[in-house]
Amino acid sequence: MSSEVATSRRARVEARNFMVGLFMPSMSGGWTVSRATNLDSHRYQFLRKLALIADAYRLDYVFMGGGYTPPTANPFRCRDRITDAVSLAAAFGALTTNPMVIATIHILYRHAPLFIAKLAAGIDEITSGGFSINVVCGLSPDAPSMFDIPDLDHDERYAAATEFVTILQQLWSSGEPVNFDGRYYKTHGAFLDTKPVKKPWPLLVNAGFSEAGKNFAAAQCDWIFIISDRPTDYDSVARRVADIKTRAAREGRPVKVCMHPYVICRETEREVQEVRDHILRNVDAATLERQYQAYMGPQAMTQSHRQTQRVRGRISSFSAPFRFSGRPPRSRTSL
Repeated sequence: MSSEVATSRRARVEARNFMVGLFMPSMSGGWTVSRATNLDSHRYQFLRKLALIADAYRLDYVFMGGGYTPPTANPFRCRDRITDAVSLAAAFGALTTNPMVIATIHILYRHAPLFIAKLAAGIDEITSGGFSINVVCGLSPDAPSMFDIPDLDHDERYAAATEFVTILQQLWSSGEPVNFDGRYYKTHGAFLDTKPVKKPWPLLVNAGFSEAGKNFAAAQCDWIFIISDRPTDYDSVARRVADIKTRAAREGRPVKVCMHPYVICRETEREVQEVRDHILRNVDAATLERQYQAYMGPQAMTQSHRQTQRVRGRISSFSAPFRFSGRPPRSRTSL
């Protein structure tokens, strides 16, 4: 193994017992459904500044969400303009040297495994082994008609995703052409000439919350994102971590469990509370209701629905624009 690969972003990050990353606000309004938010957060120049700050502070990863939304008549344009996650990952991978870049890819939306495998291998080279795919099997009930794809039921999506990931892994690791004859995906003689830098393949991330989702994540993915029932319900976090670890152990696989809390960063506790109150006063109830309705139902992704439901009930924590002061620290340990 070359020294470049041995000191890859992934190798450094996976050596951490505790990781700190940044969920990029790559959709209009970011992660805060409030009129207090920045509706231009999805613009590249703003996200570029955040990526450079994350690099300077030696954060472990930057995460780019993604999705496809139908047009809306809602005057509050929150989360309906989304910058492509893969494009951002390639750009930020070239700009930075420290954080892993994680790109959300809805793998079932008419993407061929060979295409995604080659795309990922290219970005993995750009980042010297620091690219990761957030594997998403569906989000909105509107997507199947947008992409002219079969409207699979919830659990079937994970069965299809298992085939997709299996082909990816074979393409990434095999020196021979790949033949695969599955129920959902078939390929004959598929060959990937550009292999990933990090062997045997790029890191895979998932946030499955249903039984099928958790089983898929434990069997196929390396990092698994979870949520708590309430912002300070640490018991629910402990239960979910133990559950994921047990499922992964049955598969004979190590996994890391991650969370994505919102952080309001200010100089004093009083300022933090003032910002929090400002966000809550400006929550847009109509947009929350629209998102709740979009994510609910048997075909919706359970975790997205649960997250929106928490916010809808005004019991969720919120993020706010944050401020950095002073120079970045010289070492990771001074964070």
